[in-house]
Amino acid sequence: MTKIAHKIAFAMVLSAQLVVAQVSVGGHTVFSLVSRTSGVTDIIANNTTTQTTQSDWSGVSMLRIFPMFRWDVSEKLSVDVRPFIGIDGSSGASPVFGKAIGDQKPKKTEVKFDEFARASVKAILSPSSEISVGYVHPRFTWEYGTDLFWEDVINGSKYAIDPWTGLFPDAGLEYVRTFEFGDALSMPTYIYLITGSSRDVKEQTPTFMAHIEPDLGHLKFHLSGAGGLWNSEDQKRMGRAAAGVSYTHGAWAARAEGSFGWWQDRIANSYDDAIAHGGYLKLTYRHNKVLRTTLGGSFLYHNFINTYAPQPGEEVYASITPAVQVFTSESSKLIFQLDLTNGVQNPWKSPGLSNTLLFAQGTIGWRLTF
Repeated sequence: MTKIAHKIAFAMVLSAQLVVAQVSVGGHTVFSLVSRTSGVTDIIANNTTTQTTQSDWSGVSMLRIFPMFRWDVSEKLSVDVRPFIGIDGSSGASPVFGKAIGDQKPKKTEVKFDEFARASVKAILSPSSEISVGYVHPRFTWEYGTDLFWEDVINGSKYAIDPWTGLFPDAGLEYVRTFEFGDALSMPTYIYLITGSSRDVKEQTPTFMAHIEPDLGHLKFHLSGAGGLWNSEDQKRMGRAAAGVSYTHGAWAARAEGSFGWWQDRIANSYDDAIAHGGYLKLTYRHNKVLRTTLGGSFLYHNFINTYAPQPGEEVYASITPAVQVFTSESSKLIFQLDLTNGVQNPWKSPGLSNTLLFAQGTIGWRLTF
């Protein structure tokens, strides 16, 4: 977590203790009831490829907790804190390159608090505008920026949870203004100055980001763009863009998004720039108040390997994910999910060789809102 984020979080907690205000408490809890993974991995070691066919399963476990605390200090000022608490080691985590299926899971369970879904102070400036500062969870994509994938699945796709494509660093300032063009068009506009996230170890020069979301009723669009400097010495440039479209008609809904990112000299031990792109298409059908089904497909490409420590190489993921959501109440639902994923990784330090990853992962999960 960056130093500025520590200061913001401390200030919010202190203000909450000092001000007598209306407090709301809630949140989400996500359980995995059972998870089964089977597949084939090719592991490269010392220029030797070993193919392994394995399966692994996990029983009942709590995966994540999203407590939400909101203090309404006044009609125009509020504090919103949503810590992300992950339970590491208890779930049937998705397979990764370079490990046999089942070996990707930590040996012991740990409770980790390492970031915020949101932790901000918001001021309403007018009926159509507001400003927030802190961890603001930028609306770069719908799938992650508005947490839409949590409505459909237990485990997000490789694209949805990828920090190079689907999600964006989240500490900074957010300004929101909604423009109305009669009854036909509404266009919320988001402006951000982003300083980094809990995964950044150094302070950064703020990155500028803009997001517009034209709403035509059944048809919605969005465009996002960002640019700035990614390293602490203010020498290396970066740029990101995303676009999406969604359509709803009766019980049917369709949504598609794509994004692209570029970082100058971001790959270690290489003169190449880091480039990532990906996207998804998702179809949804609401059968009745209890049952809903979705079918999604996603694609992700990196011109490097190792997500959080980029090294020379490239990797590609392609997934198909059918899922069923059963609403047991307004605040509770069971999710049946199947991920069919094919991945290929080419580490440049081993020319002519590649890691492959082909697996099917079935998960039955439960999401509870309280």
